[in-house]
Amino acid sequence: DASSILEMFETKEATEENEELEEQVNAILDANINAALNITGSWNKNQNLEALFDLSRFSLIGSDVGELTLSGPIRLKGSSVDYDLDTNFIKTDLAFLLKDDNFKSSINSKLKLIGSIPFEVDFLDGFEGSVDGNILASTISGLSIKEGKVHANYSQGLLNIKSFLIDSDSATFKASGSINQEGSKGINYSADIDDLGVLSNFMDDVDLKGFLKIKGSVKGDFARPKIVLTANGSDITD
Repeated sequence: DASSILEMFETKEATEENEELEEQVNAILDANINAALNITGSWNKNQNLEALFDLSRFSLIGSDVGELTLSGPIRLKGSSVDYDLDTNFIKTDLAFLLKDDNFKSSINSKLKLIGSIPFEVDFLDGFEGSVDGNILASTISGLSIKEGKVHANYSQGLLNIKSFLIDSDSATFKASGSINQEGSKGINYSADIDDLGVLSNFMDDVDLKGFLKIKGSVKGDFARPKIVLTANGSDITD
């Protein structure tokens, strides 16, 4: 009867979910986590808790994830968490971290992350952060990246991209400029995609062909961005 069929489907779904969870757990257990850190802190009733986590090294290494390492201080204060971290990705697979096979990759990068995450105020008002570094030869979803660079910061509602570059064998992406809550000069961007087929690797059931060149800017503010776009291409098919 209908109730038996429904029960059968529910049992099958539960079994599939358990199998997926088991695969994720096994993958995590296959990765080795190593950490060396010093912790200091202070607190009394007249002041907020303060703690310093000084990571001399934190690493996640495994056959599925590749290698990810962090080092540097993380300071917990009464109203924020401040960090100053050196990060290294060595053949890191984003598909494992994101649980999405569309992002099968081998990422190599060296990035410096500095910032402060607020607790007691609106995130966009209180957050400060910067990212500086290089993406080395890598692959992601069939896209072979030759080099990449990112130098950007955010402070007091202003996003400033000094430079952003991803250069691959079939596409190049660039961006620079700034945007804030009150409006600014804007962020200029461009994308030269010689083979649209690389985009199909990120999306299921999409098979694009041809080439596309895009150039434009993002102006205005975060609440009301104005996107200006010019594009030309050829032989675009799906």
